[in-house]
Order: sequence, then C-alpha cells, then structure tokens
Amino acid sequence: MLRNNRQTDCRKWVFLFLMGAAVCLQAQAPPEFKADLLMSGGRGGNTIRGKMYFGAAKIRMEMSVGGEKQIMIVDTAKKVQYLIMPEDEMYMEMRNDASMPGAPKTPKVEVMDPANPCSGDPKANCKKLGTETVNGRATEKWQVEMSREKATMWIDQKLHIPIKTVSSDGLTTEFSNLAEGKQDANLFVIPAGYEKMDMGDMMKMPGGMR
Repeated sequence: MLRNNRQTDCRKWVFLFLMGAAVCLQAQAPPEFKADLLMSGGRGGNTIRGKMYFGAAKIRMEMSVGGEKQIMIVDTAKKVQYLIMPEDEMYMEMRNDASMPGAPKTPKVEVMDPANPCSGDPKANCKKLGTETVNGRATEKWQVEMSREKATMWIDQKLHIPIKTVSSDGLTTEFSNLAEGKQDANLFVIPAGYEKMDMGDMMKMPGGMR
C-alpha cells in the first residue's frame, strides 16, 4: 500500500511539473538536439530520469513514473500538449487556453541570452554568478527572479538554453549527454491506434494519474 501511494505521488508530481514546465525565453528556437533528463528534489523529493528531444517547435519528454513509461509531446506552434501512456495505448490532449483557470502552460523553446538572460523582460531580475562547466558543457551561471519565483540557471554558451535549473523549492532539472542534430519527425507524433481520453477518464483510472 505504501509503495502504491509513493507511485501515485510520483505520478502526480511529474504530471504537475510537465503542466507548468517552461524552457523560458526570448526570440529564436534552439538547434535541434536530444539529451538525458534528470529531475530531482523539490517538494515531492522524487528523482525522475528520462530523455528529452527538441525538434524546432516541438518537444518530446520520456520518463518512467512508478515503473510505467510516460511521454509528453508539446507542439508550441499549435499550443497543445499530449500526455501519452504507451502501456495503456491511450493519450490525453491538453490545450493552452488562457481563458480557462488552471489550463496548462505550453512550454516555450526559445533561447536565452547567456550574457543577459533578463534582456527583453523588464519584470525579471538577473545576477551573474560566474561561469561553470556542467555535464561537459560550458555555461554561464545566473540567479534569476521572475514573478516572485527564484531560480539558479546554468545557460549553455552554445545552445543558449538552461541545461540546469535549481528552483527556490529545491527542484533540480538538468540535461546531460547532449547530442545536437536533426530529430526524427515521428518522435513528435501520437502512435496510430491510441485511444484519446479526457481528464475525467484519467482521474478515474487506478492510482489517479497513471
């Protein structure tokens, strides 16, 4: 029973993280690449490992949650996200509708200026902490404050995206083993034959959010 509760908490933690995820930012899309993804700490105290694929205006995140594989595909151009459950051959579509309270925020895939990540955002406050090598990548380390939220970011000097972020609540997100290059378009497509479900259906499933 305790193990099931932990798995359920883990699923909800990842689900909520993905709903609010944002690779913040400014003017242009980063080069296409893939990387290993690690999320740890935060209020849930969980550690999640997976993979992340950037394909221009689309993102794919893969991870194992409670022993079950889950996939999130984000289409920033269409402002829509898909949560895919391969073991159940199901998926859920979530649109970014600003008029709906609690609607998911579509992650952005634009780059940050490693020399000044706050440029272009008058409400943000940035303080440079130095330069560091993170997972073999040269980065600029910054303390960033945006809308009462604080985080430390390590911005890749070549890709111009945060490859490591530590939020004020201790949630750490980082990329490693980055491999630049064109990503297969099929990575960002829902597999044929998968059944579409809504939020109500998901909440009725064993464990709440699978």
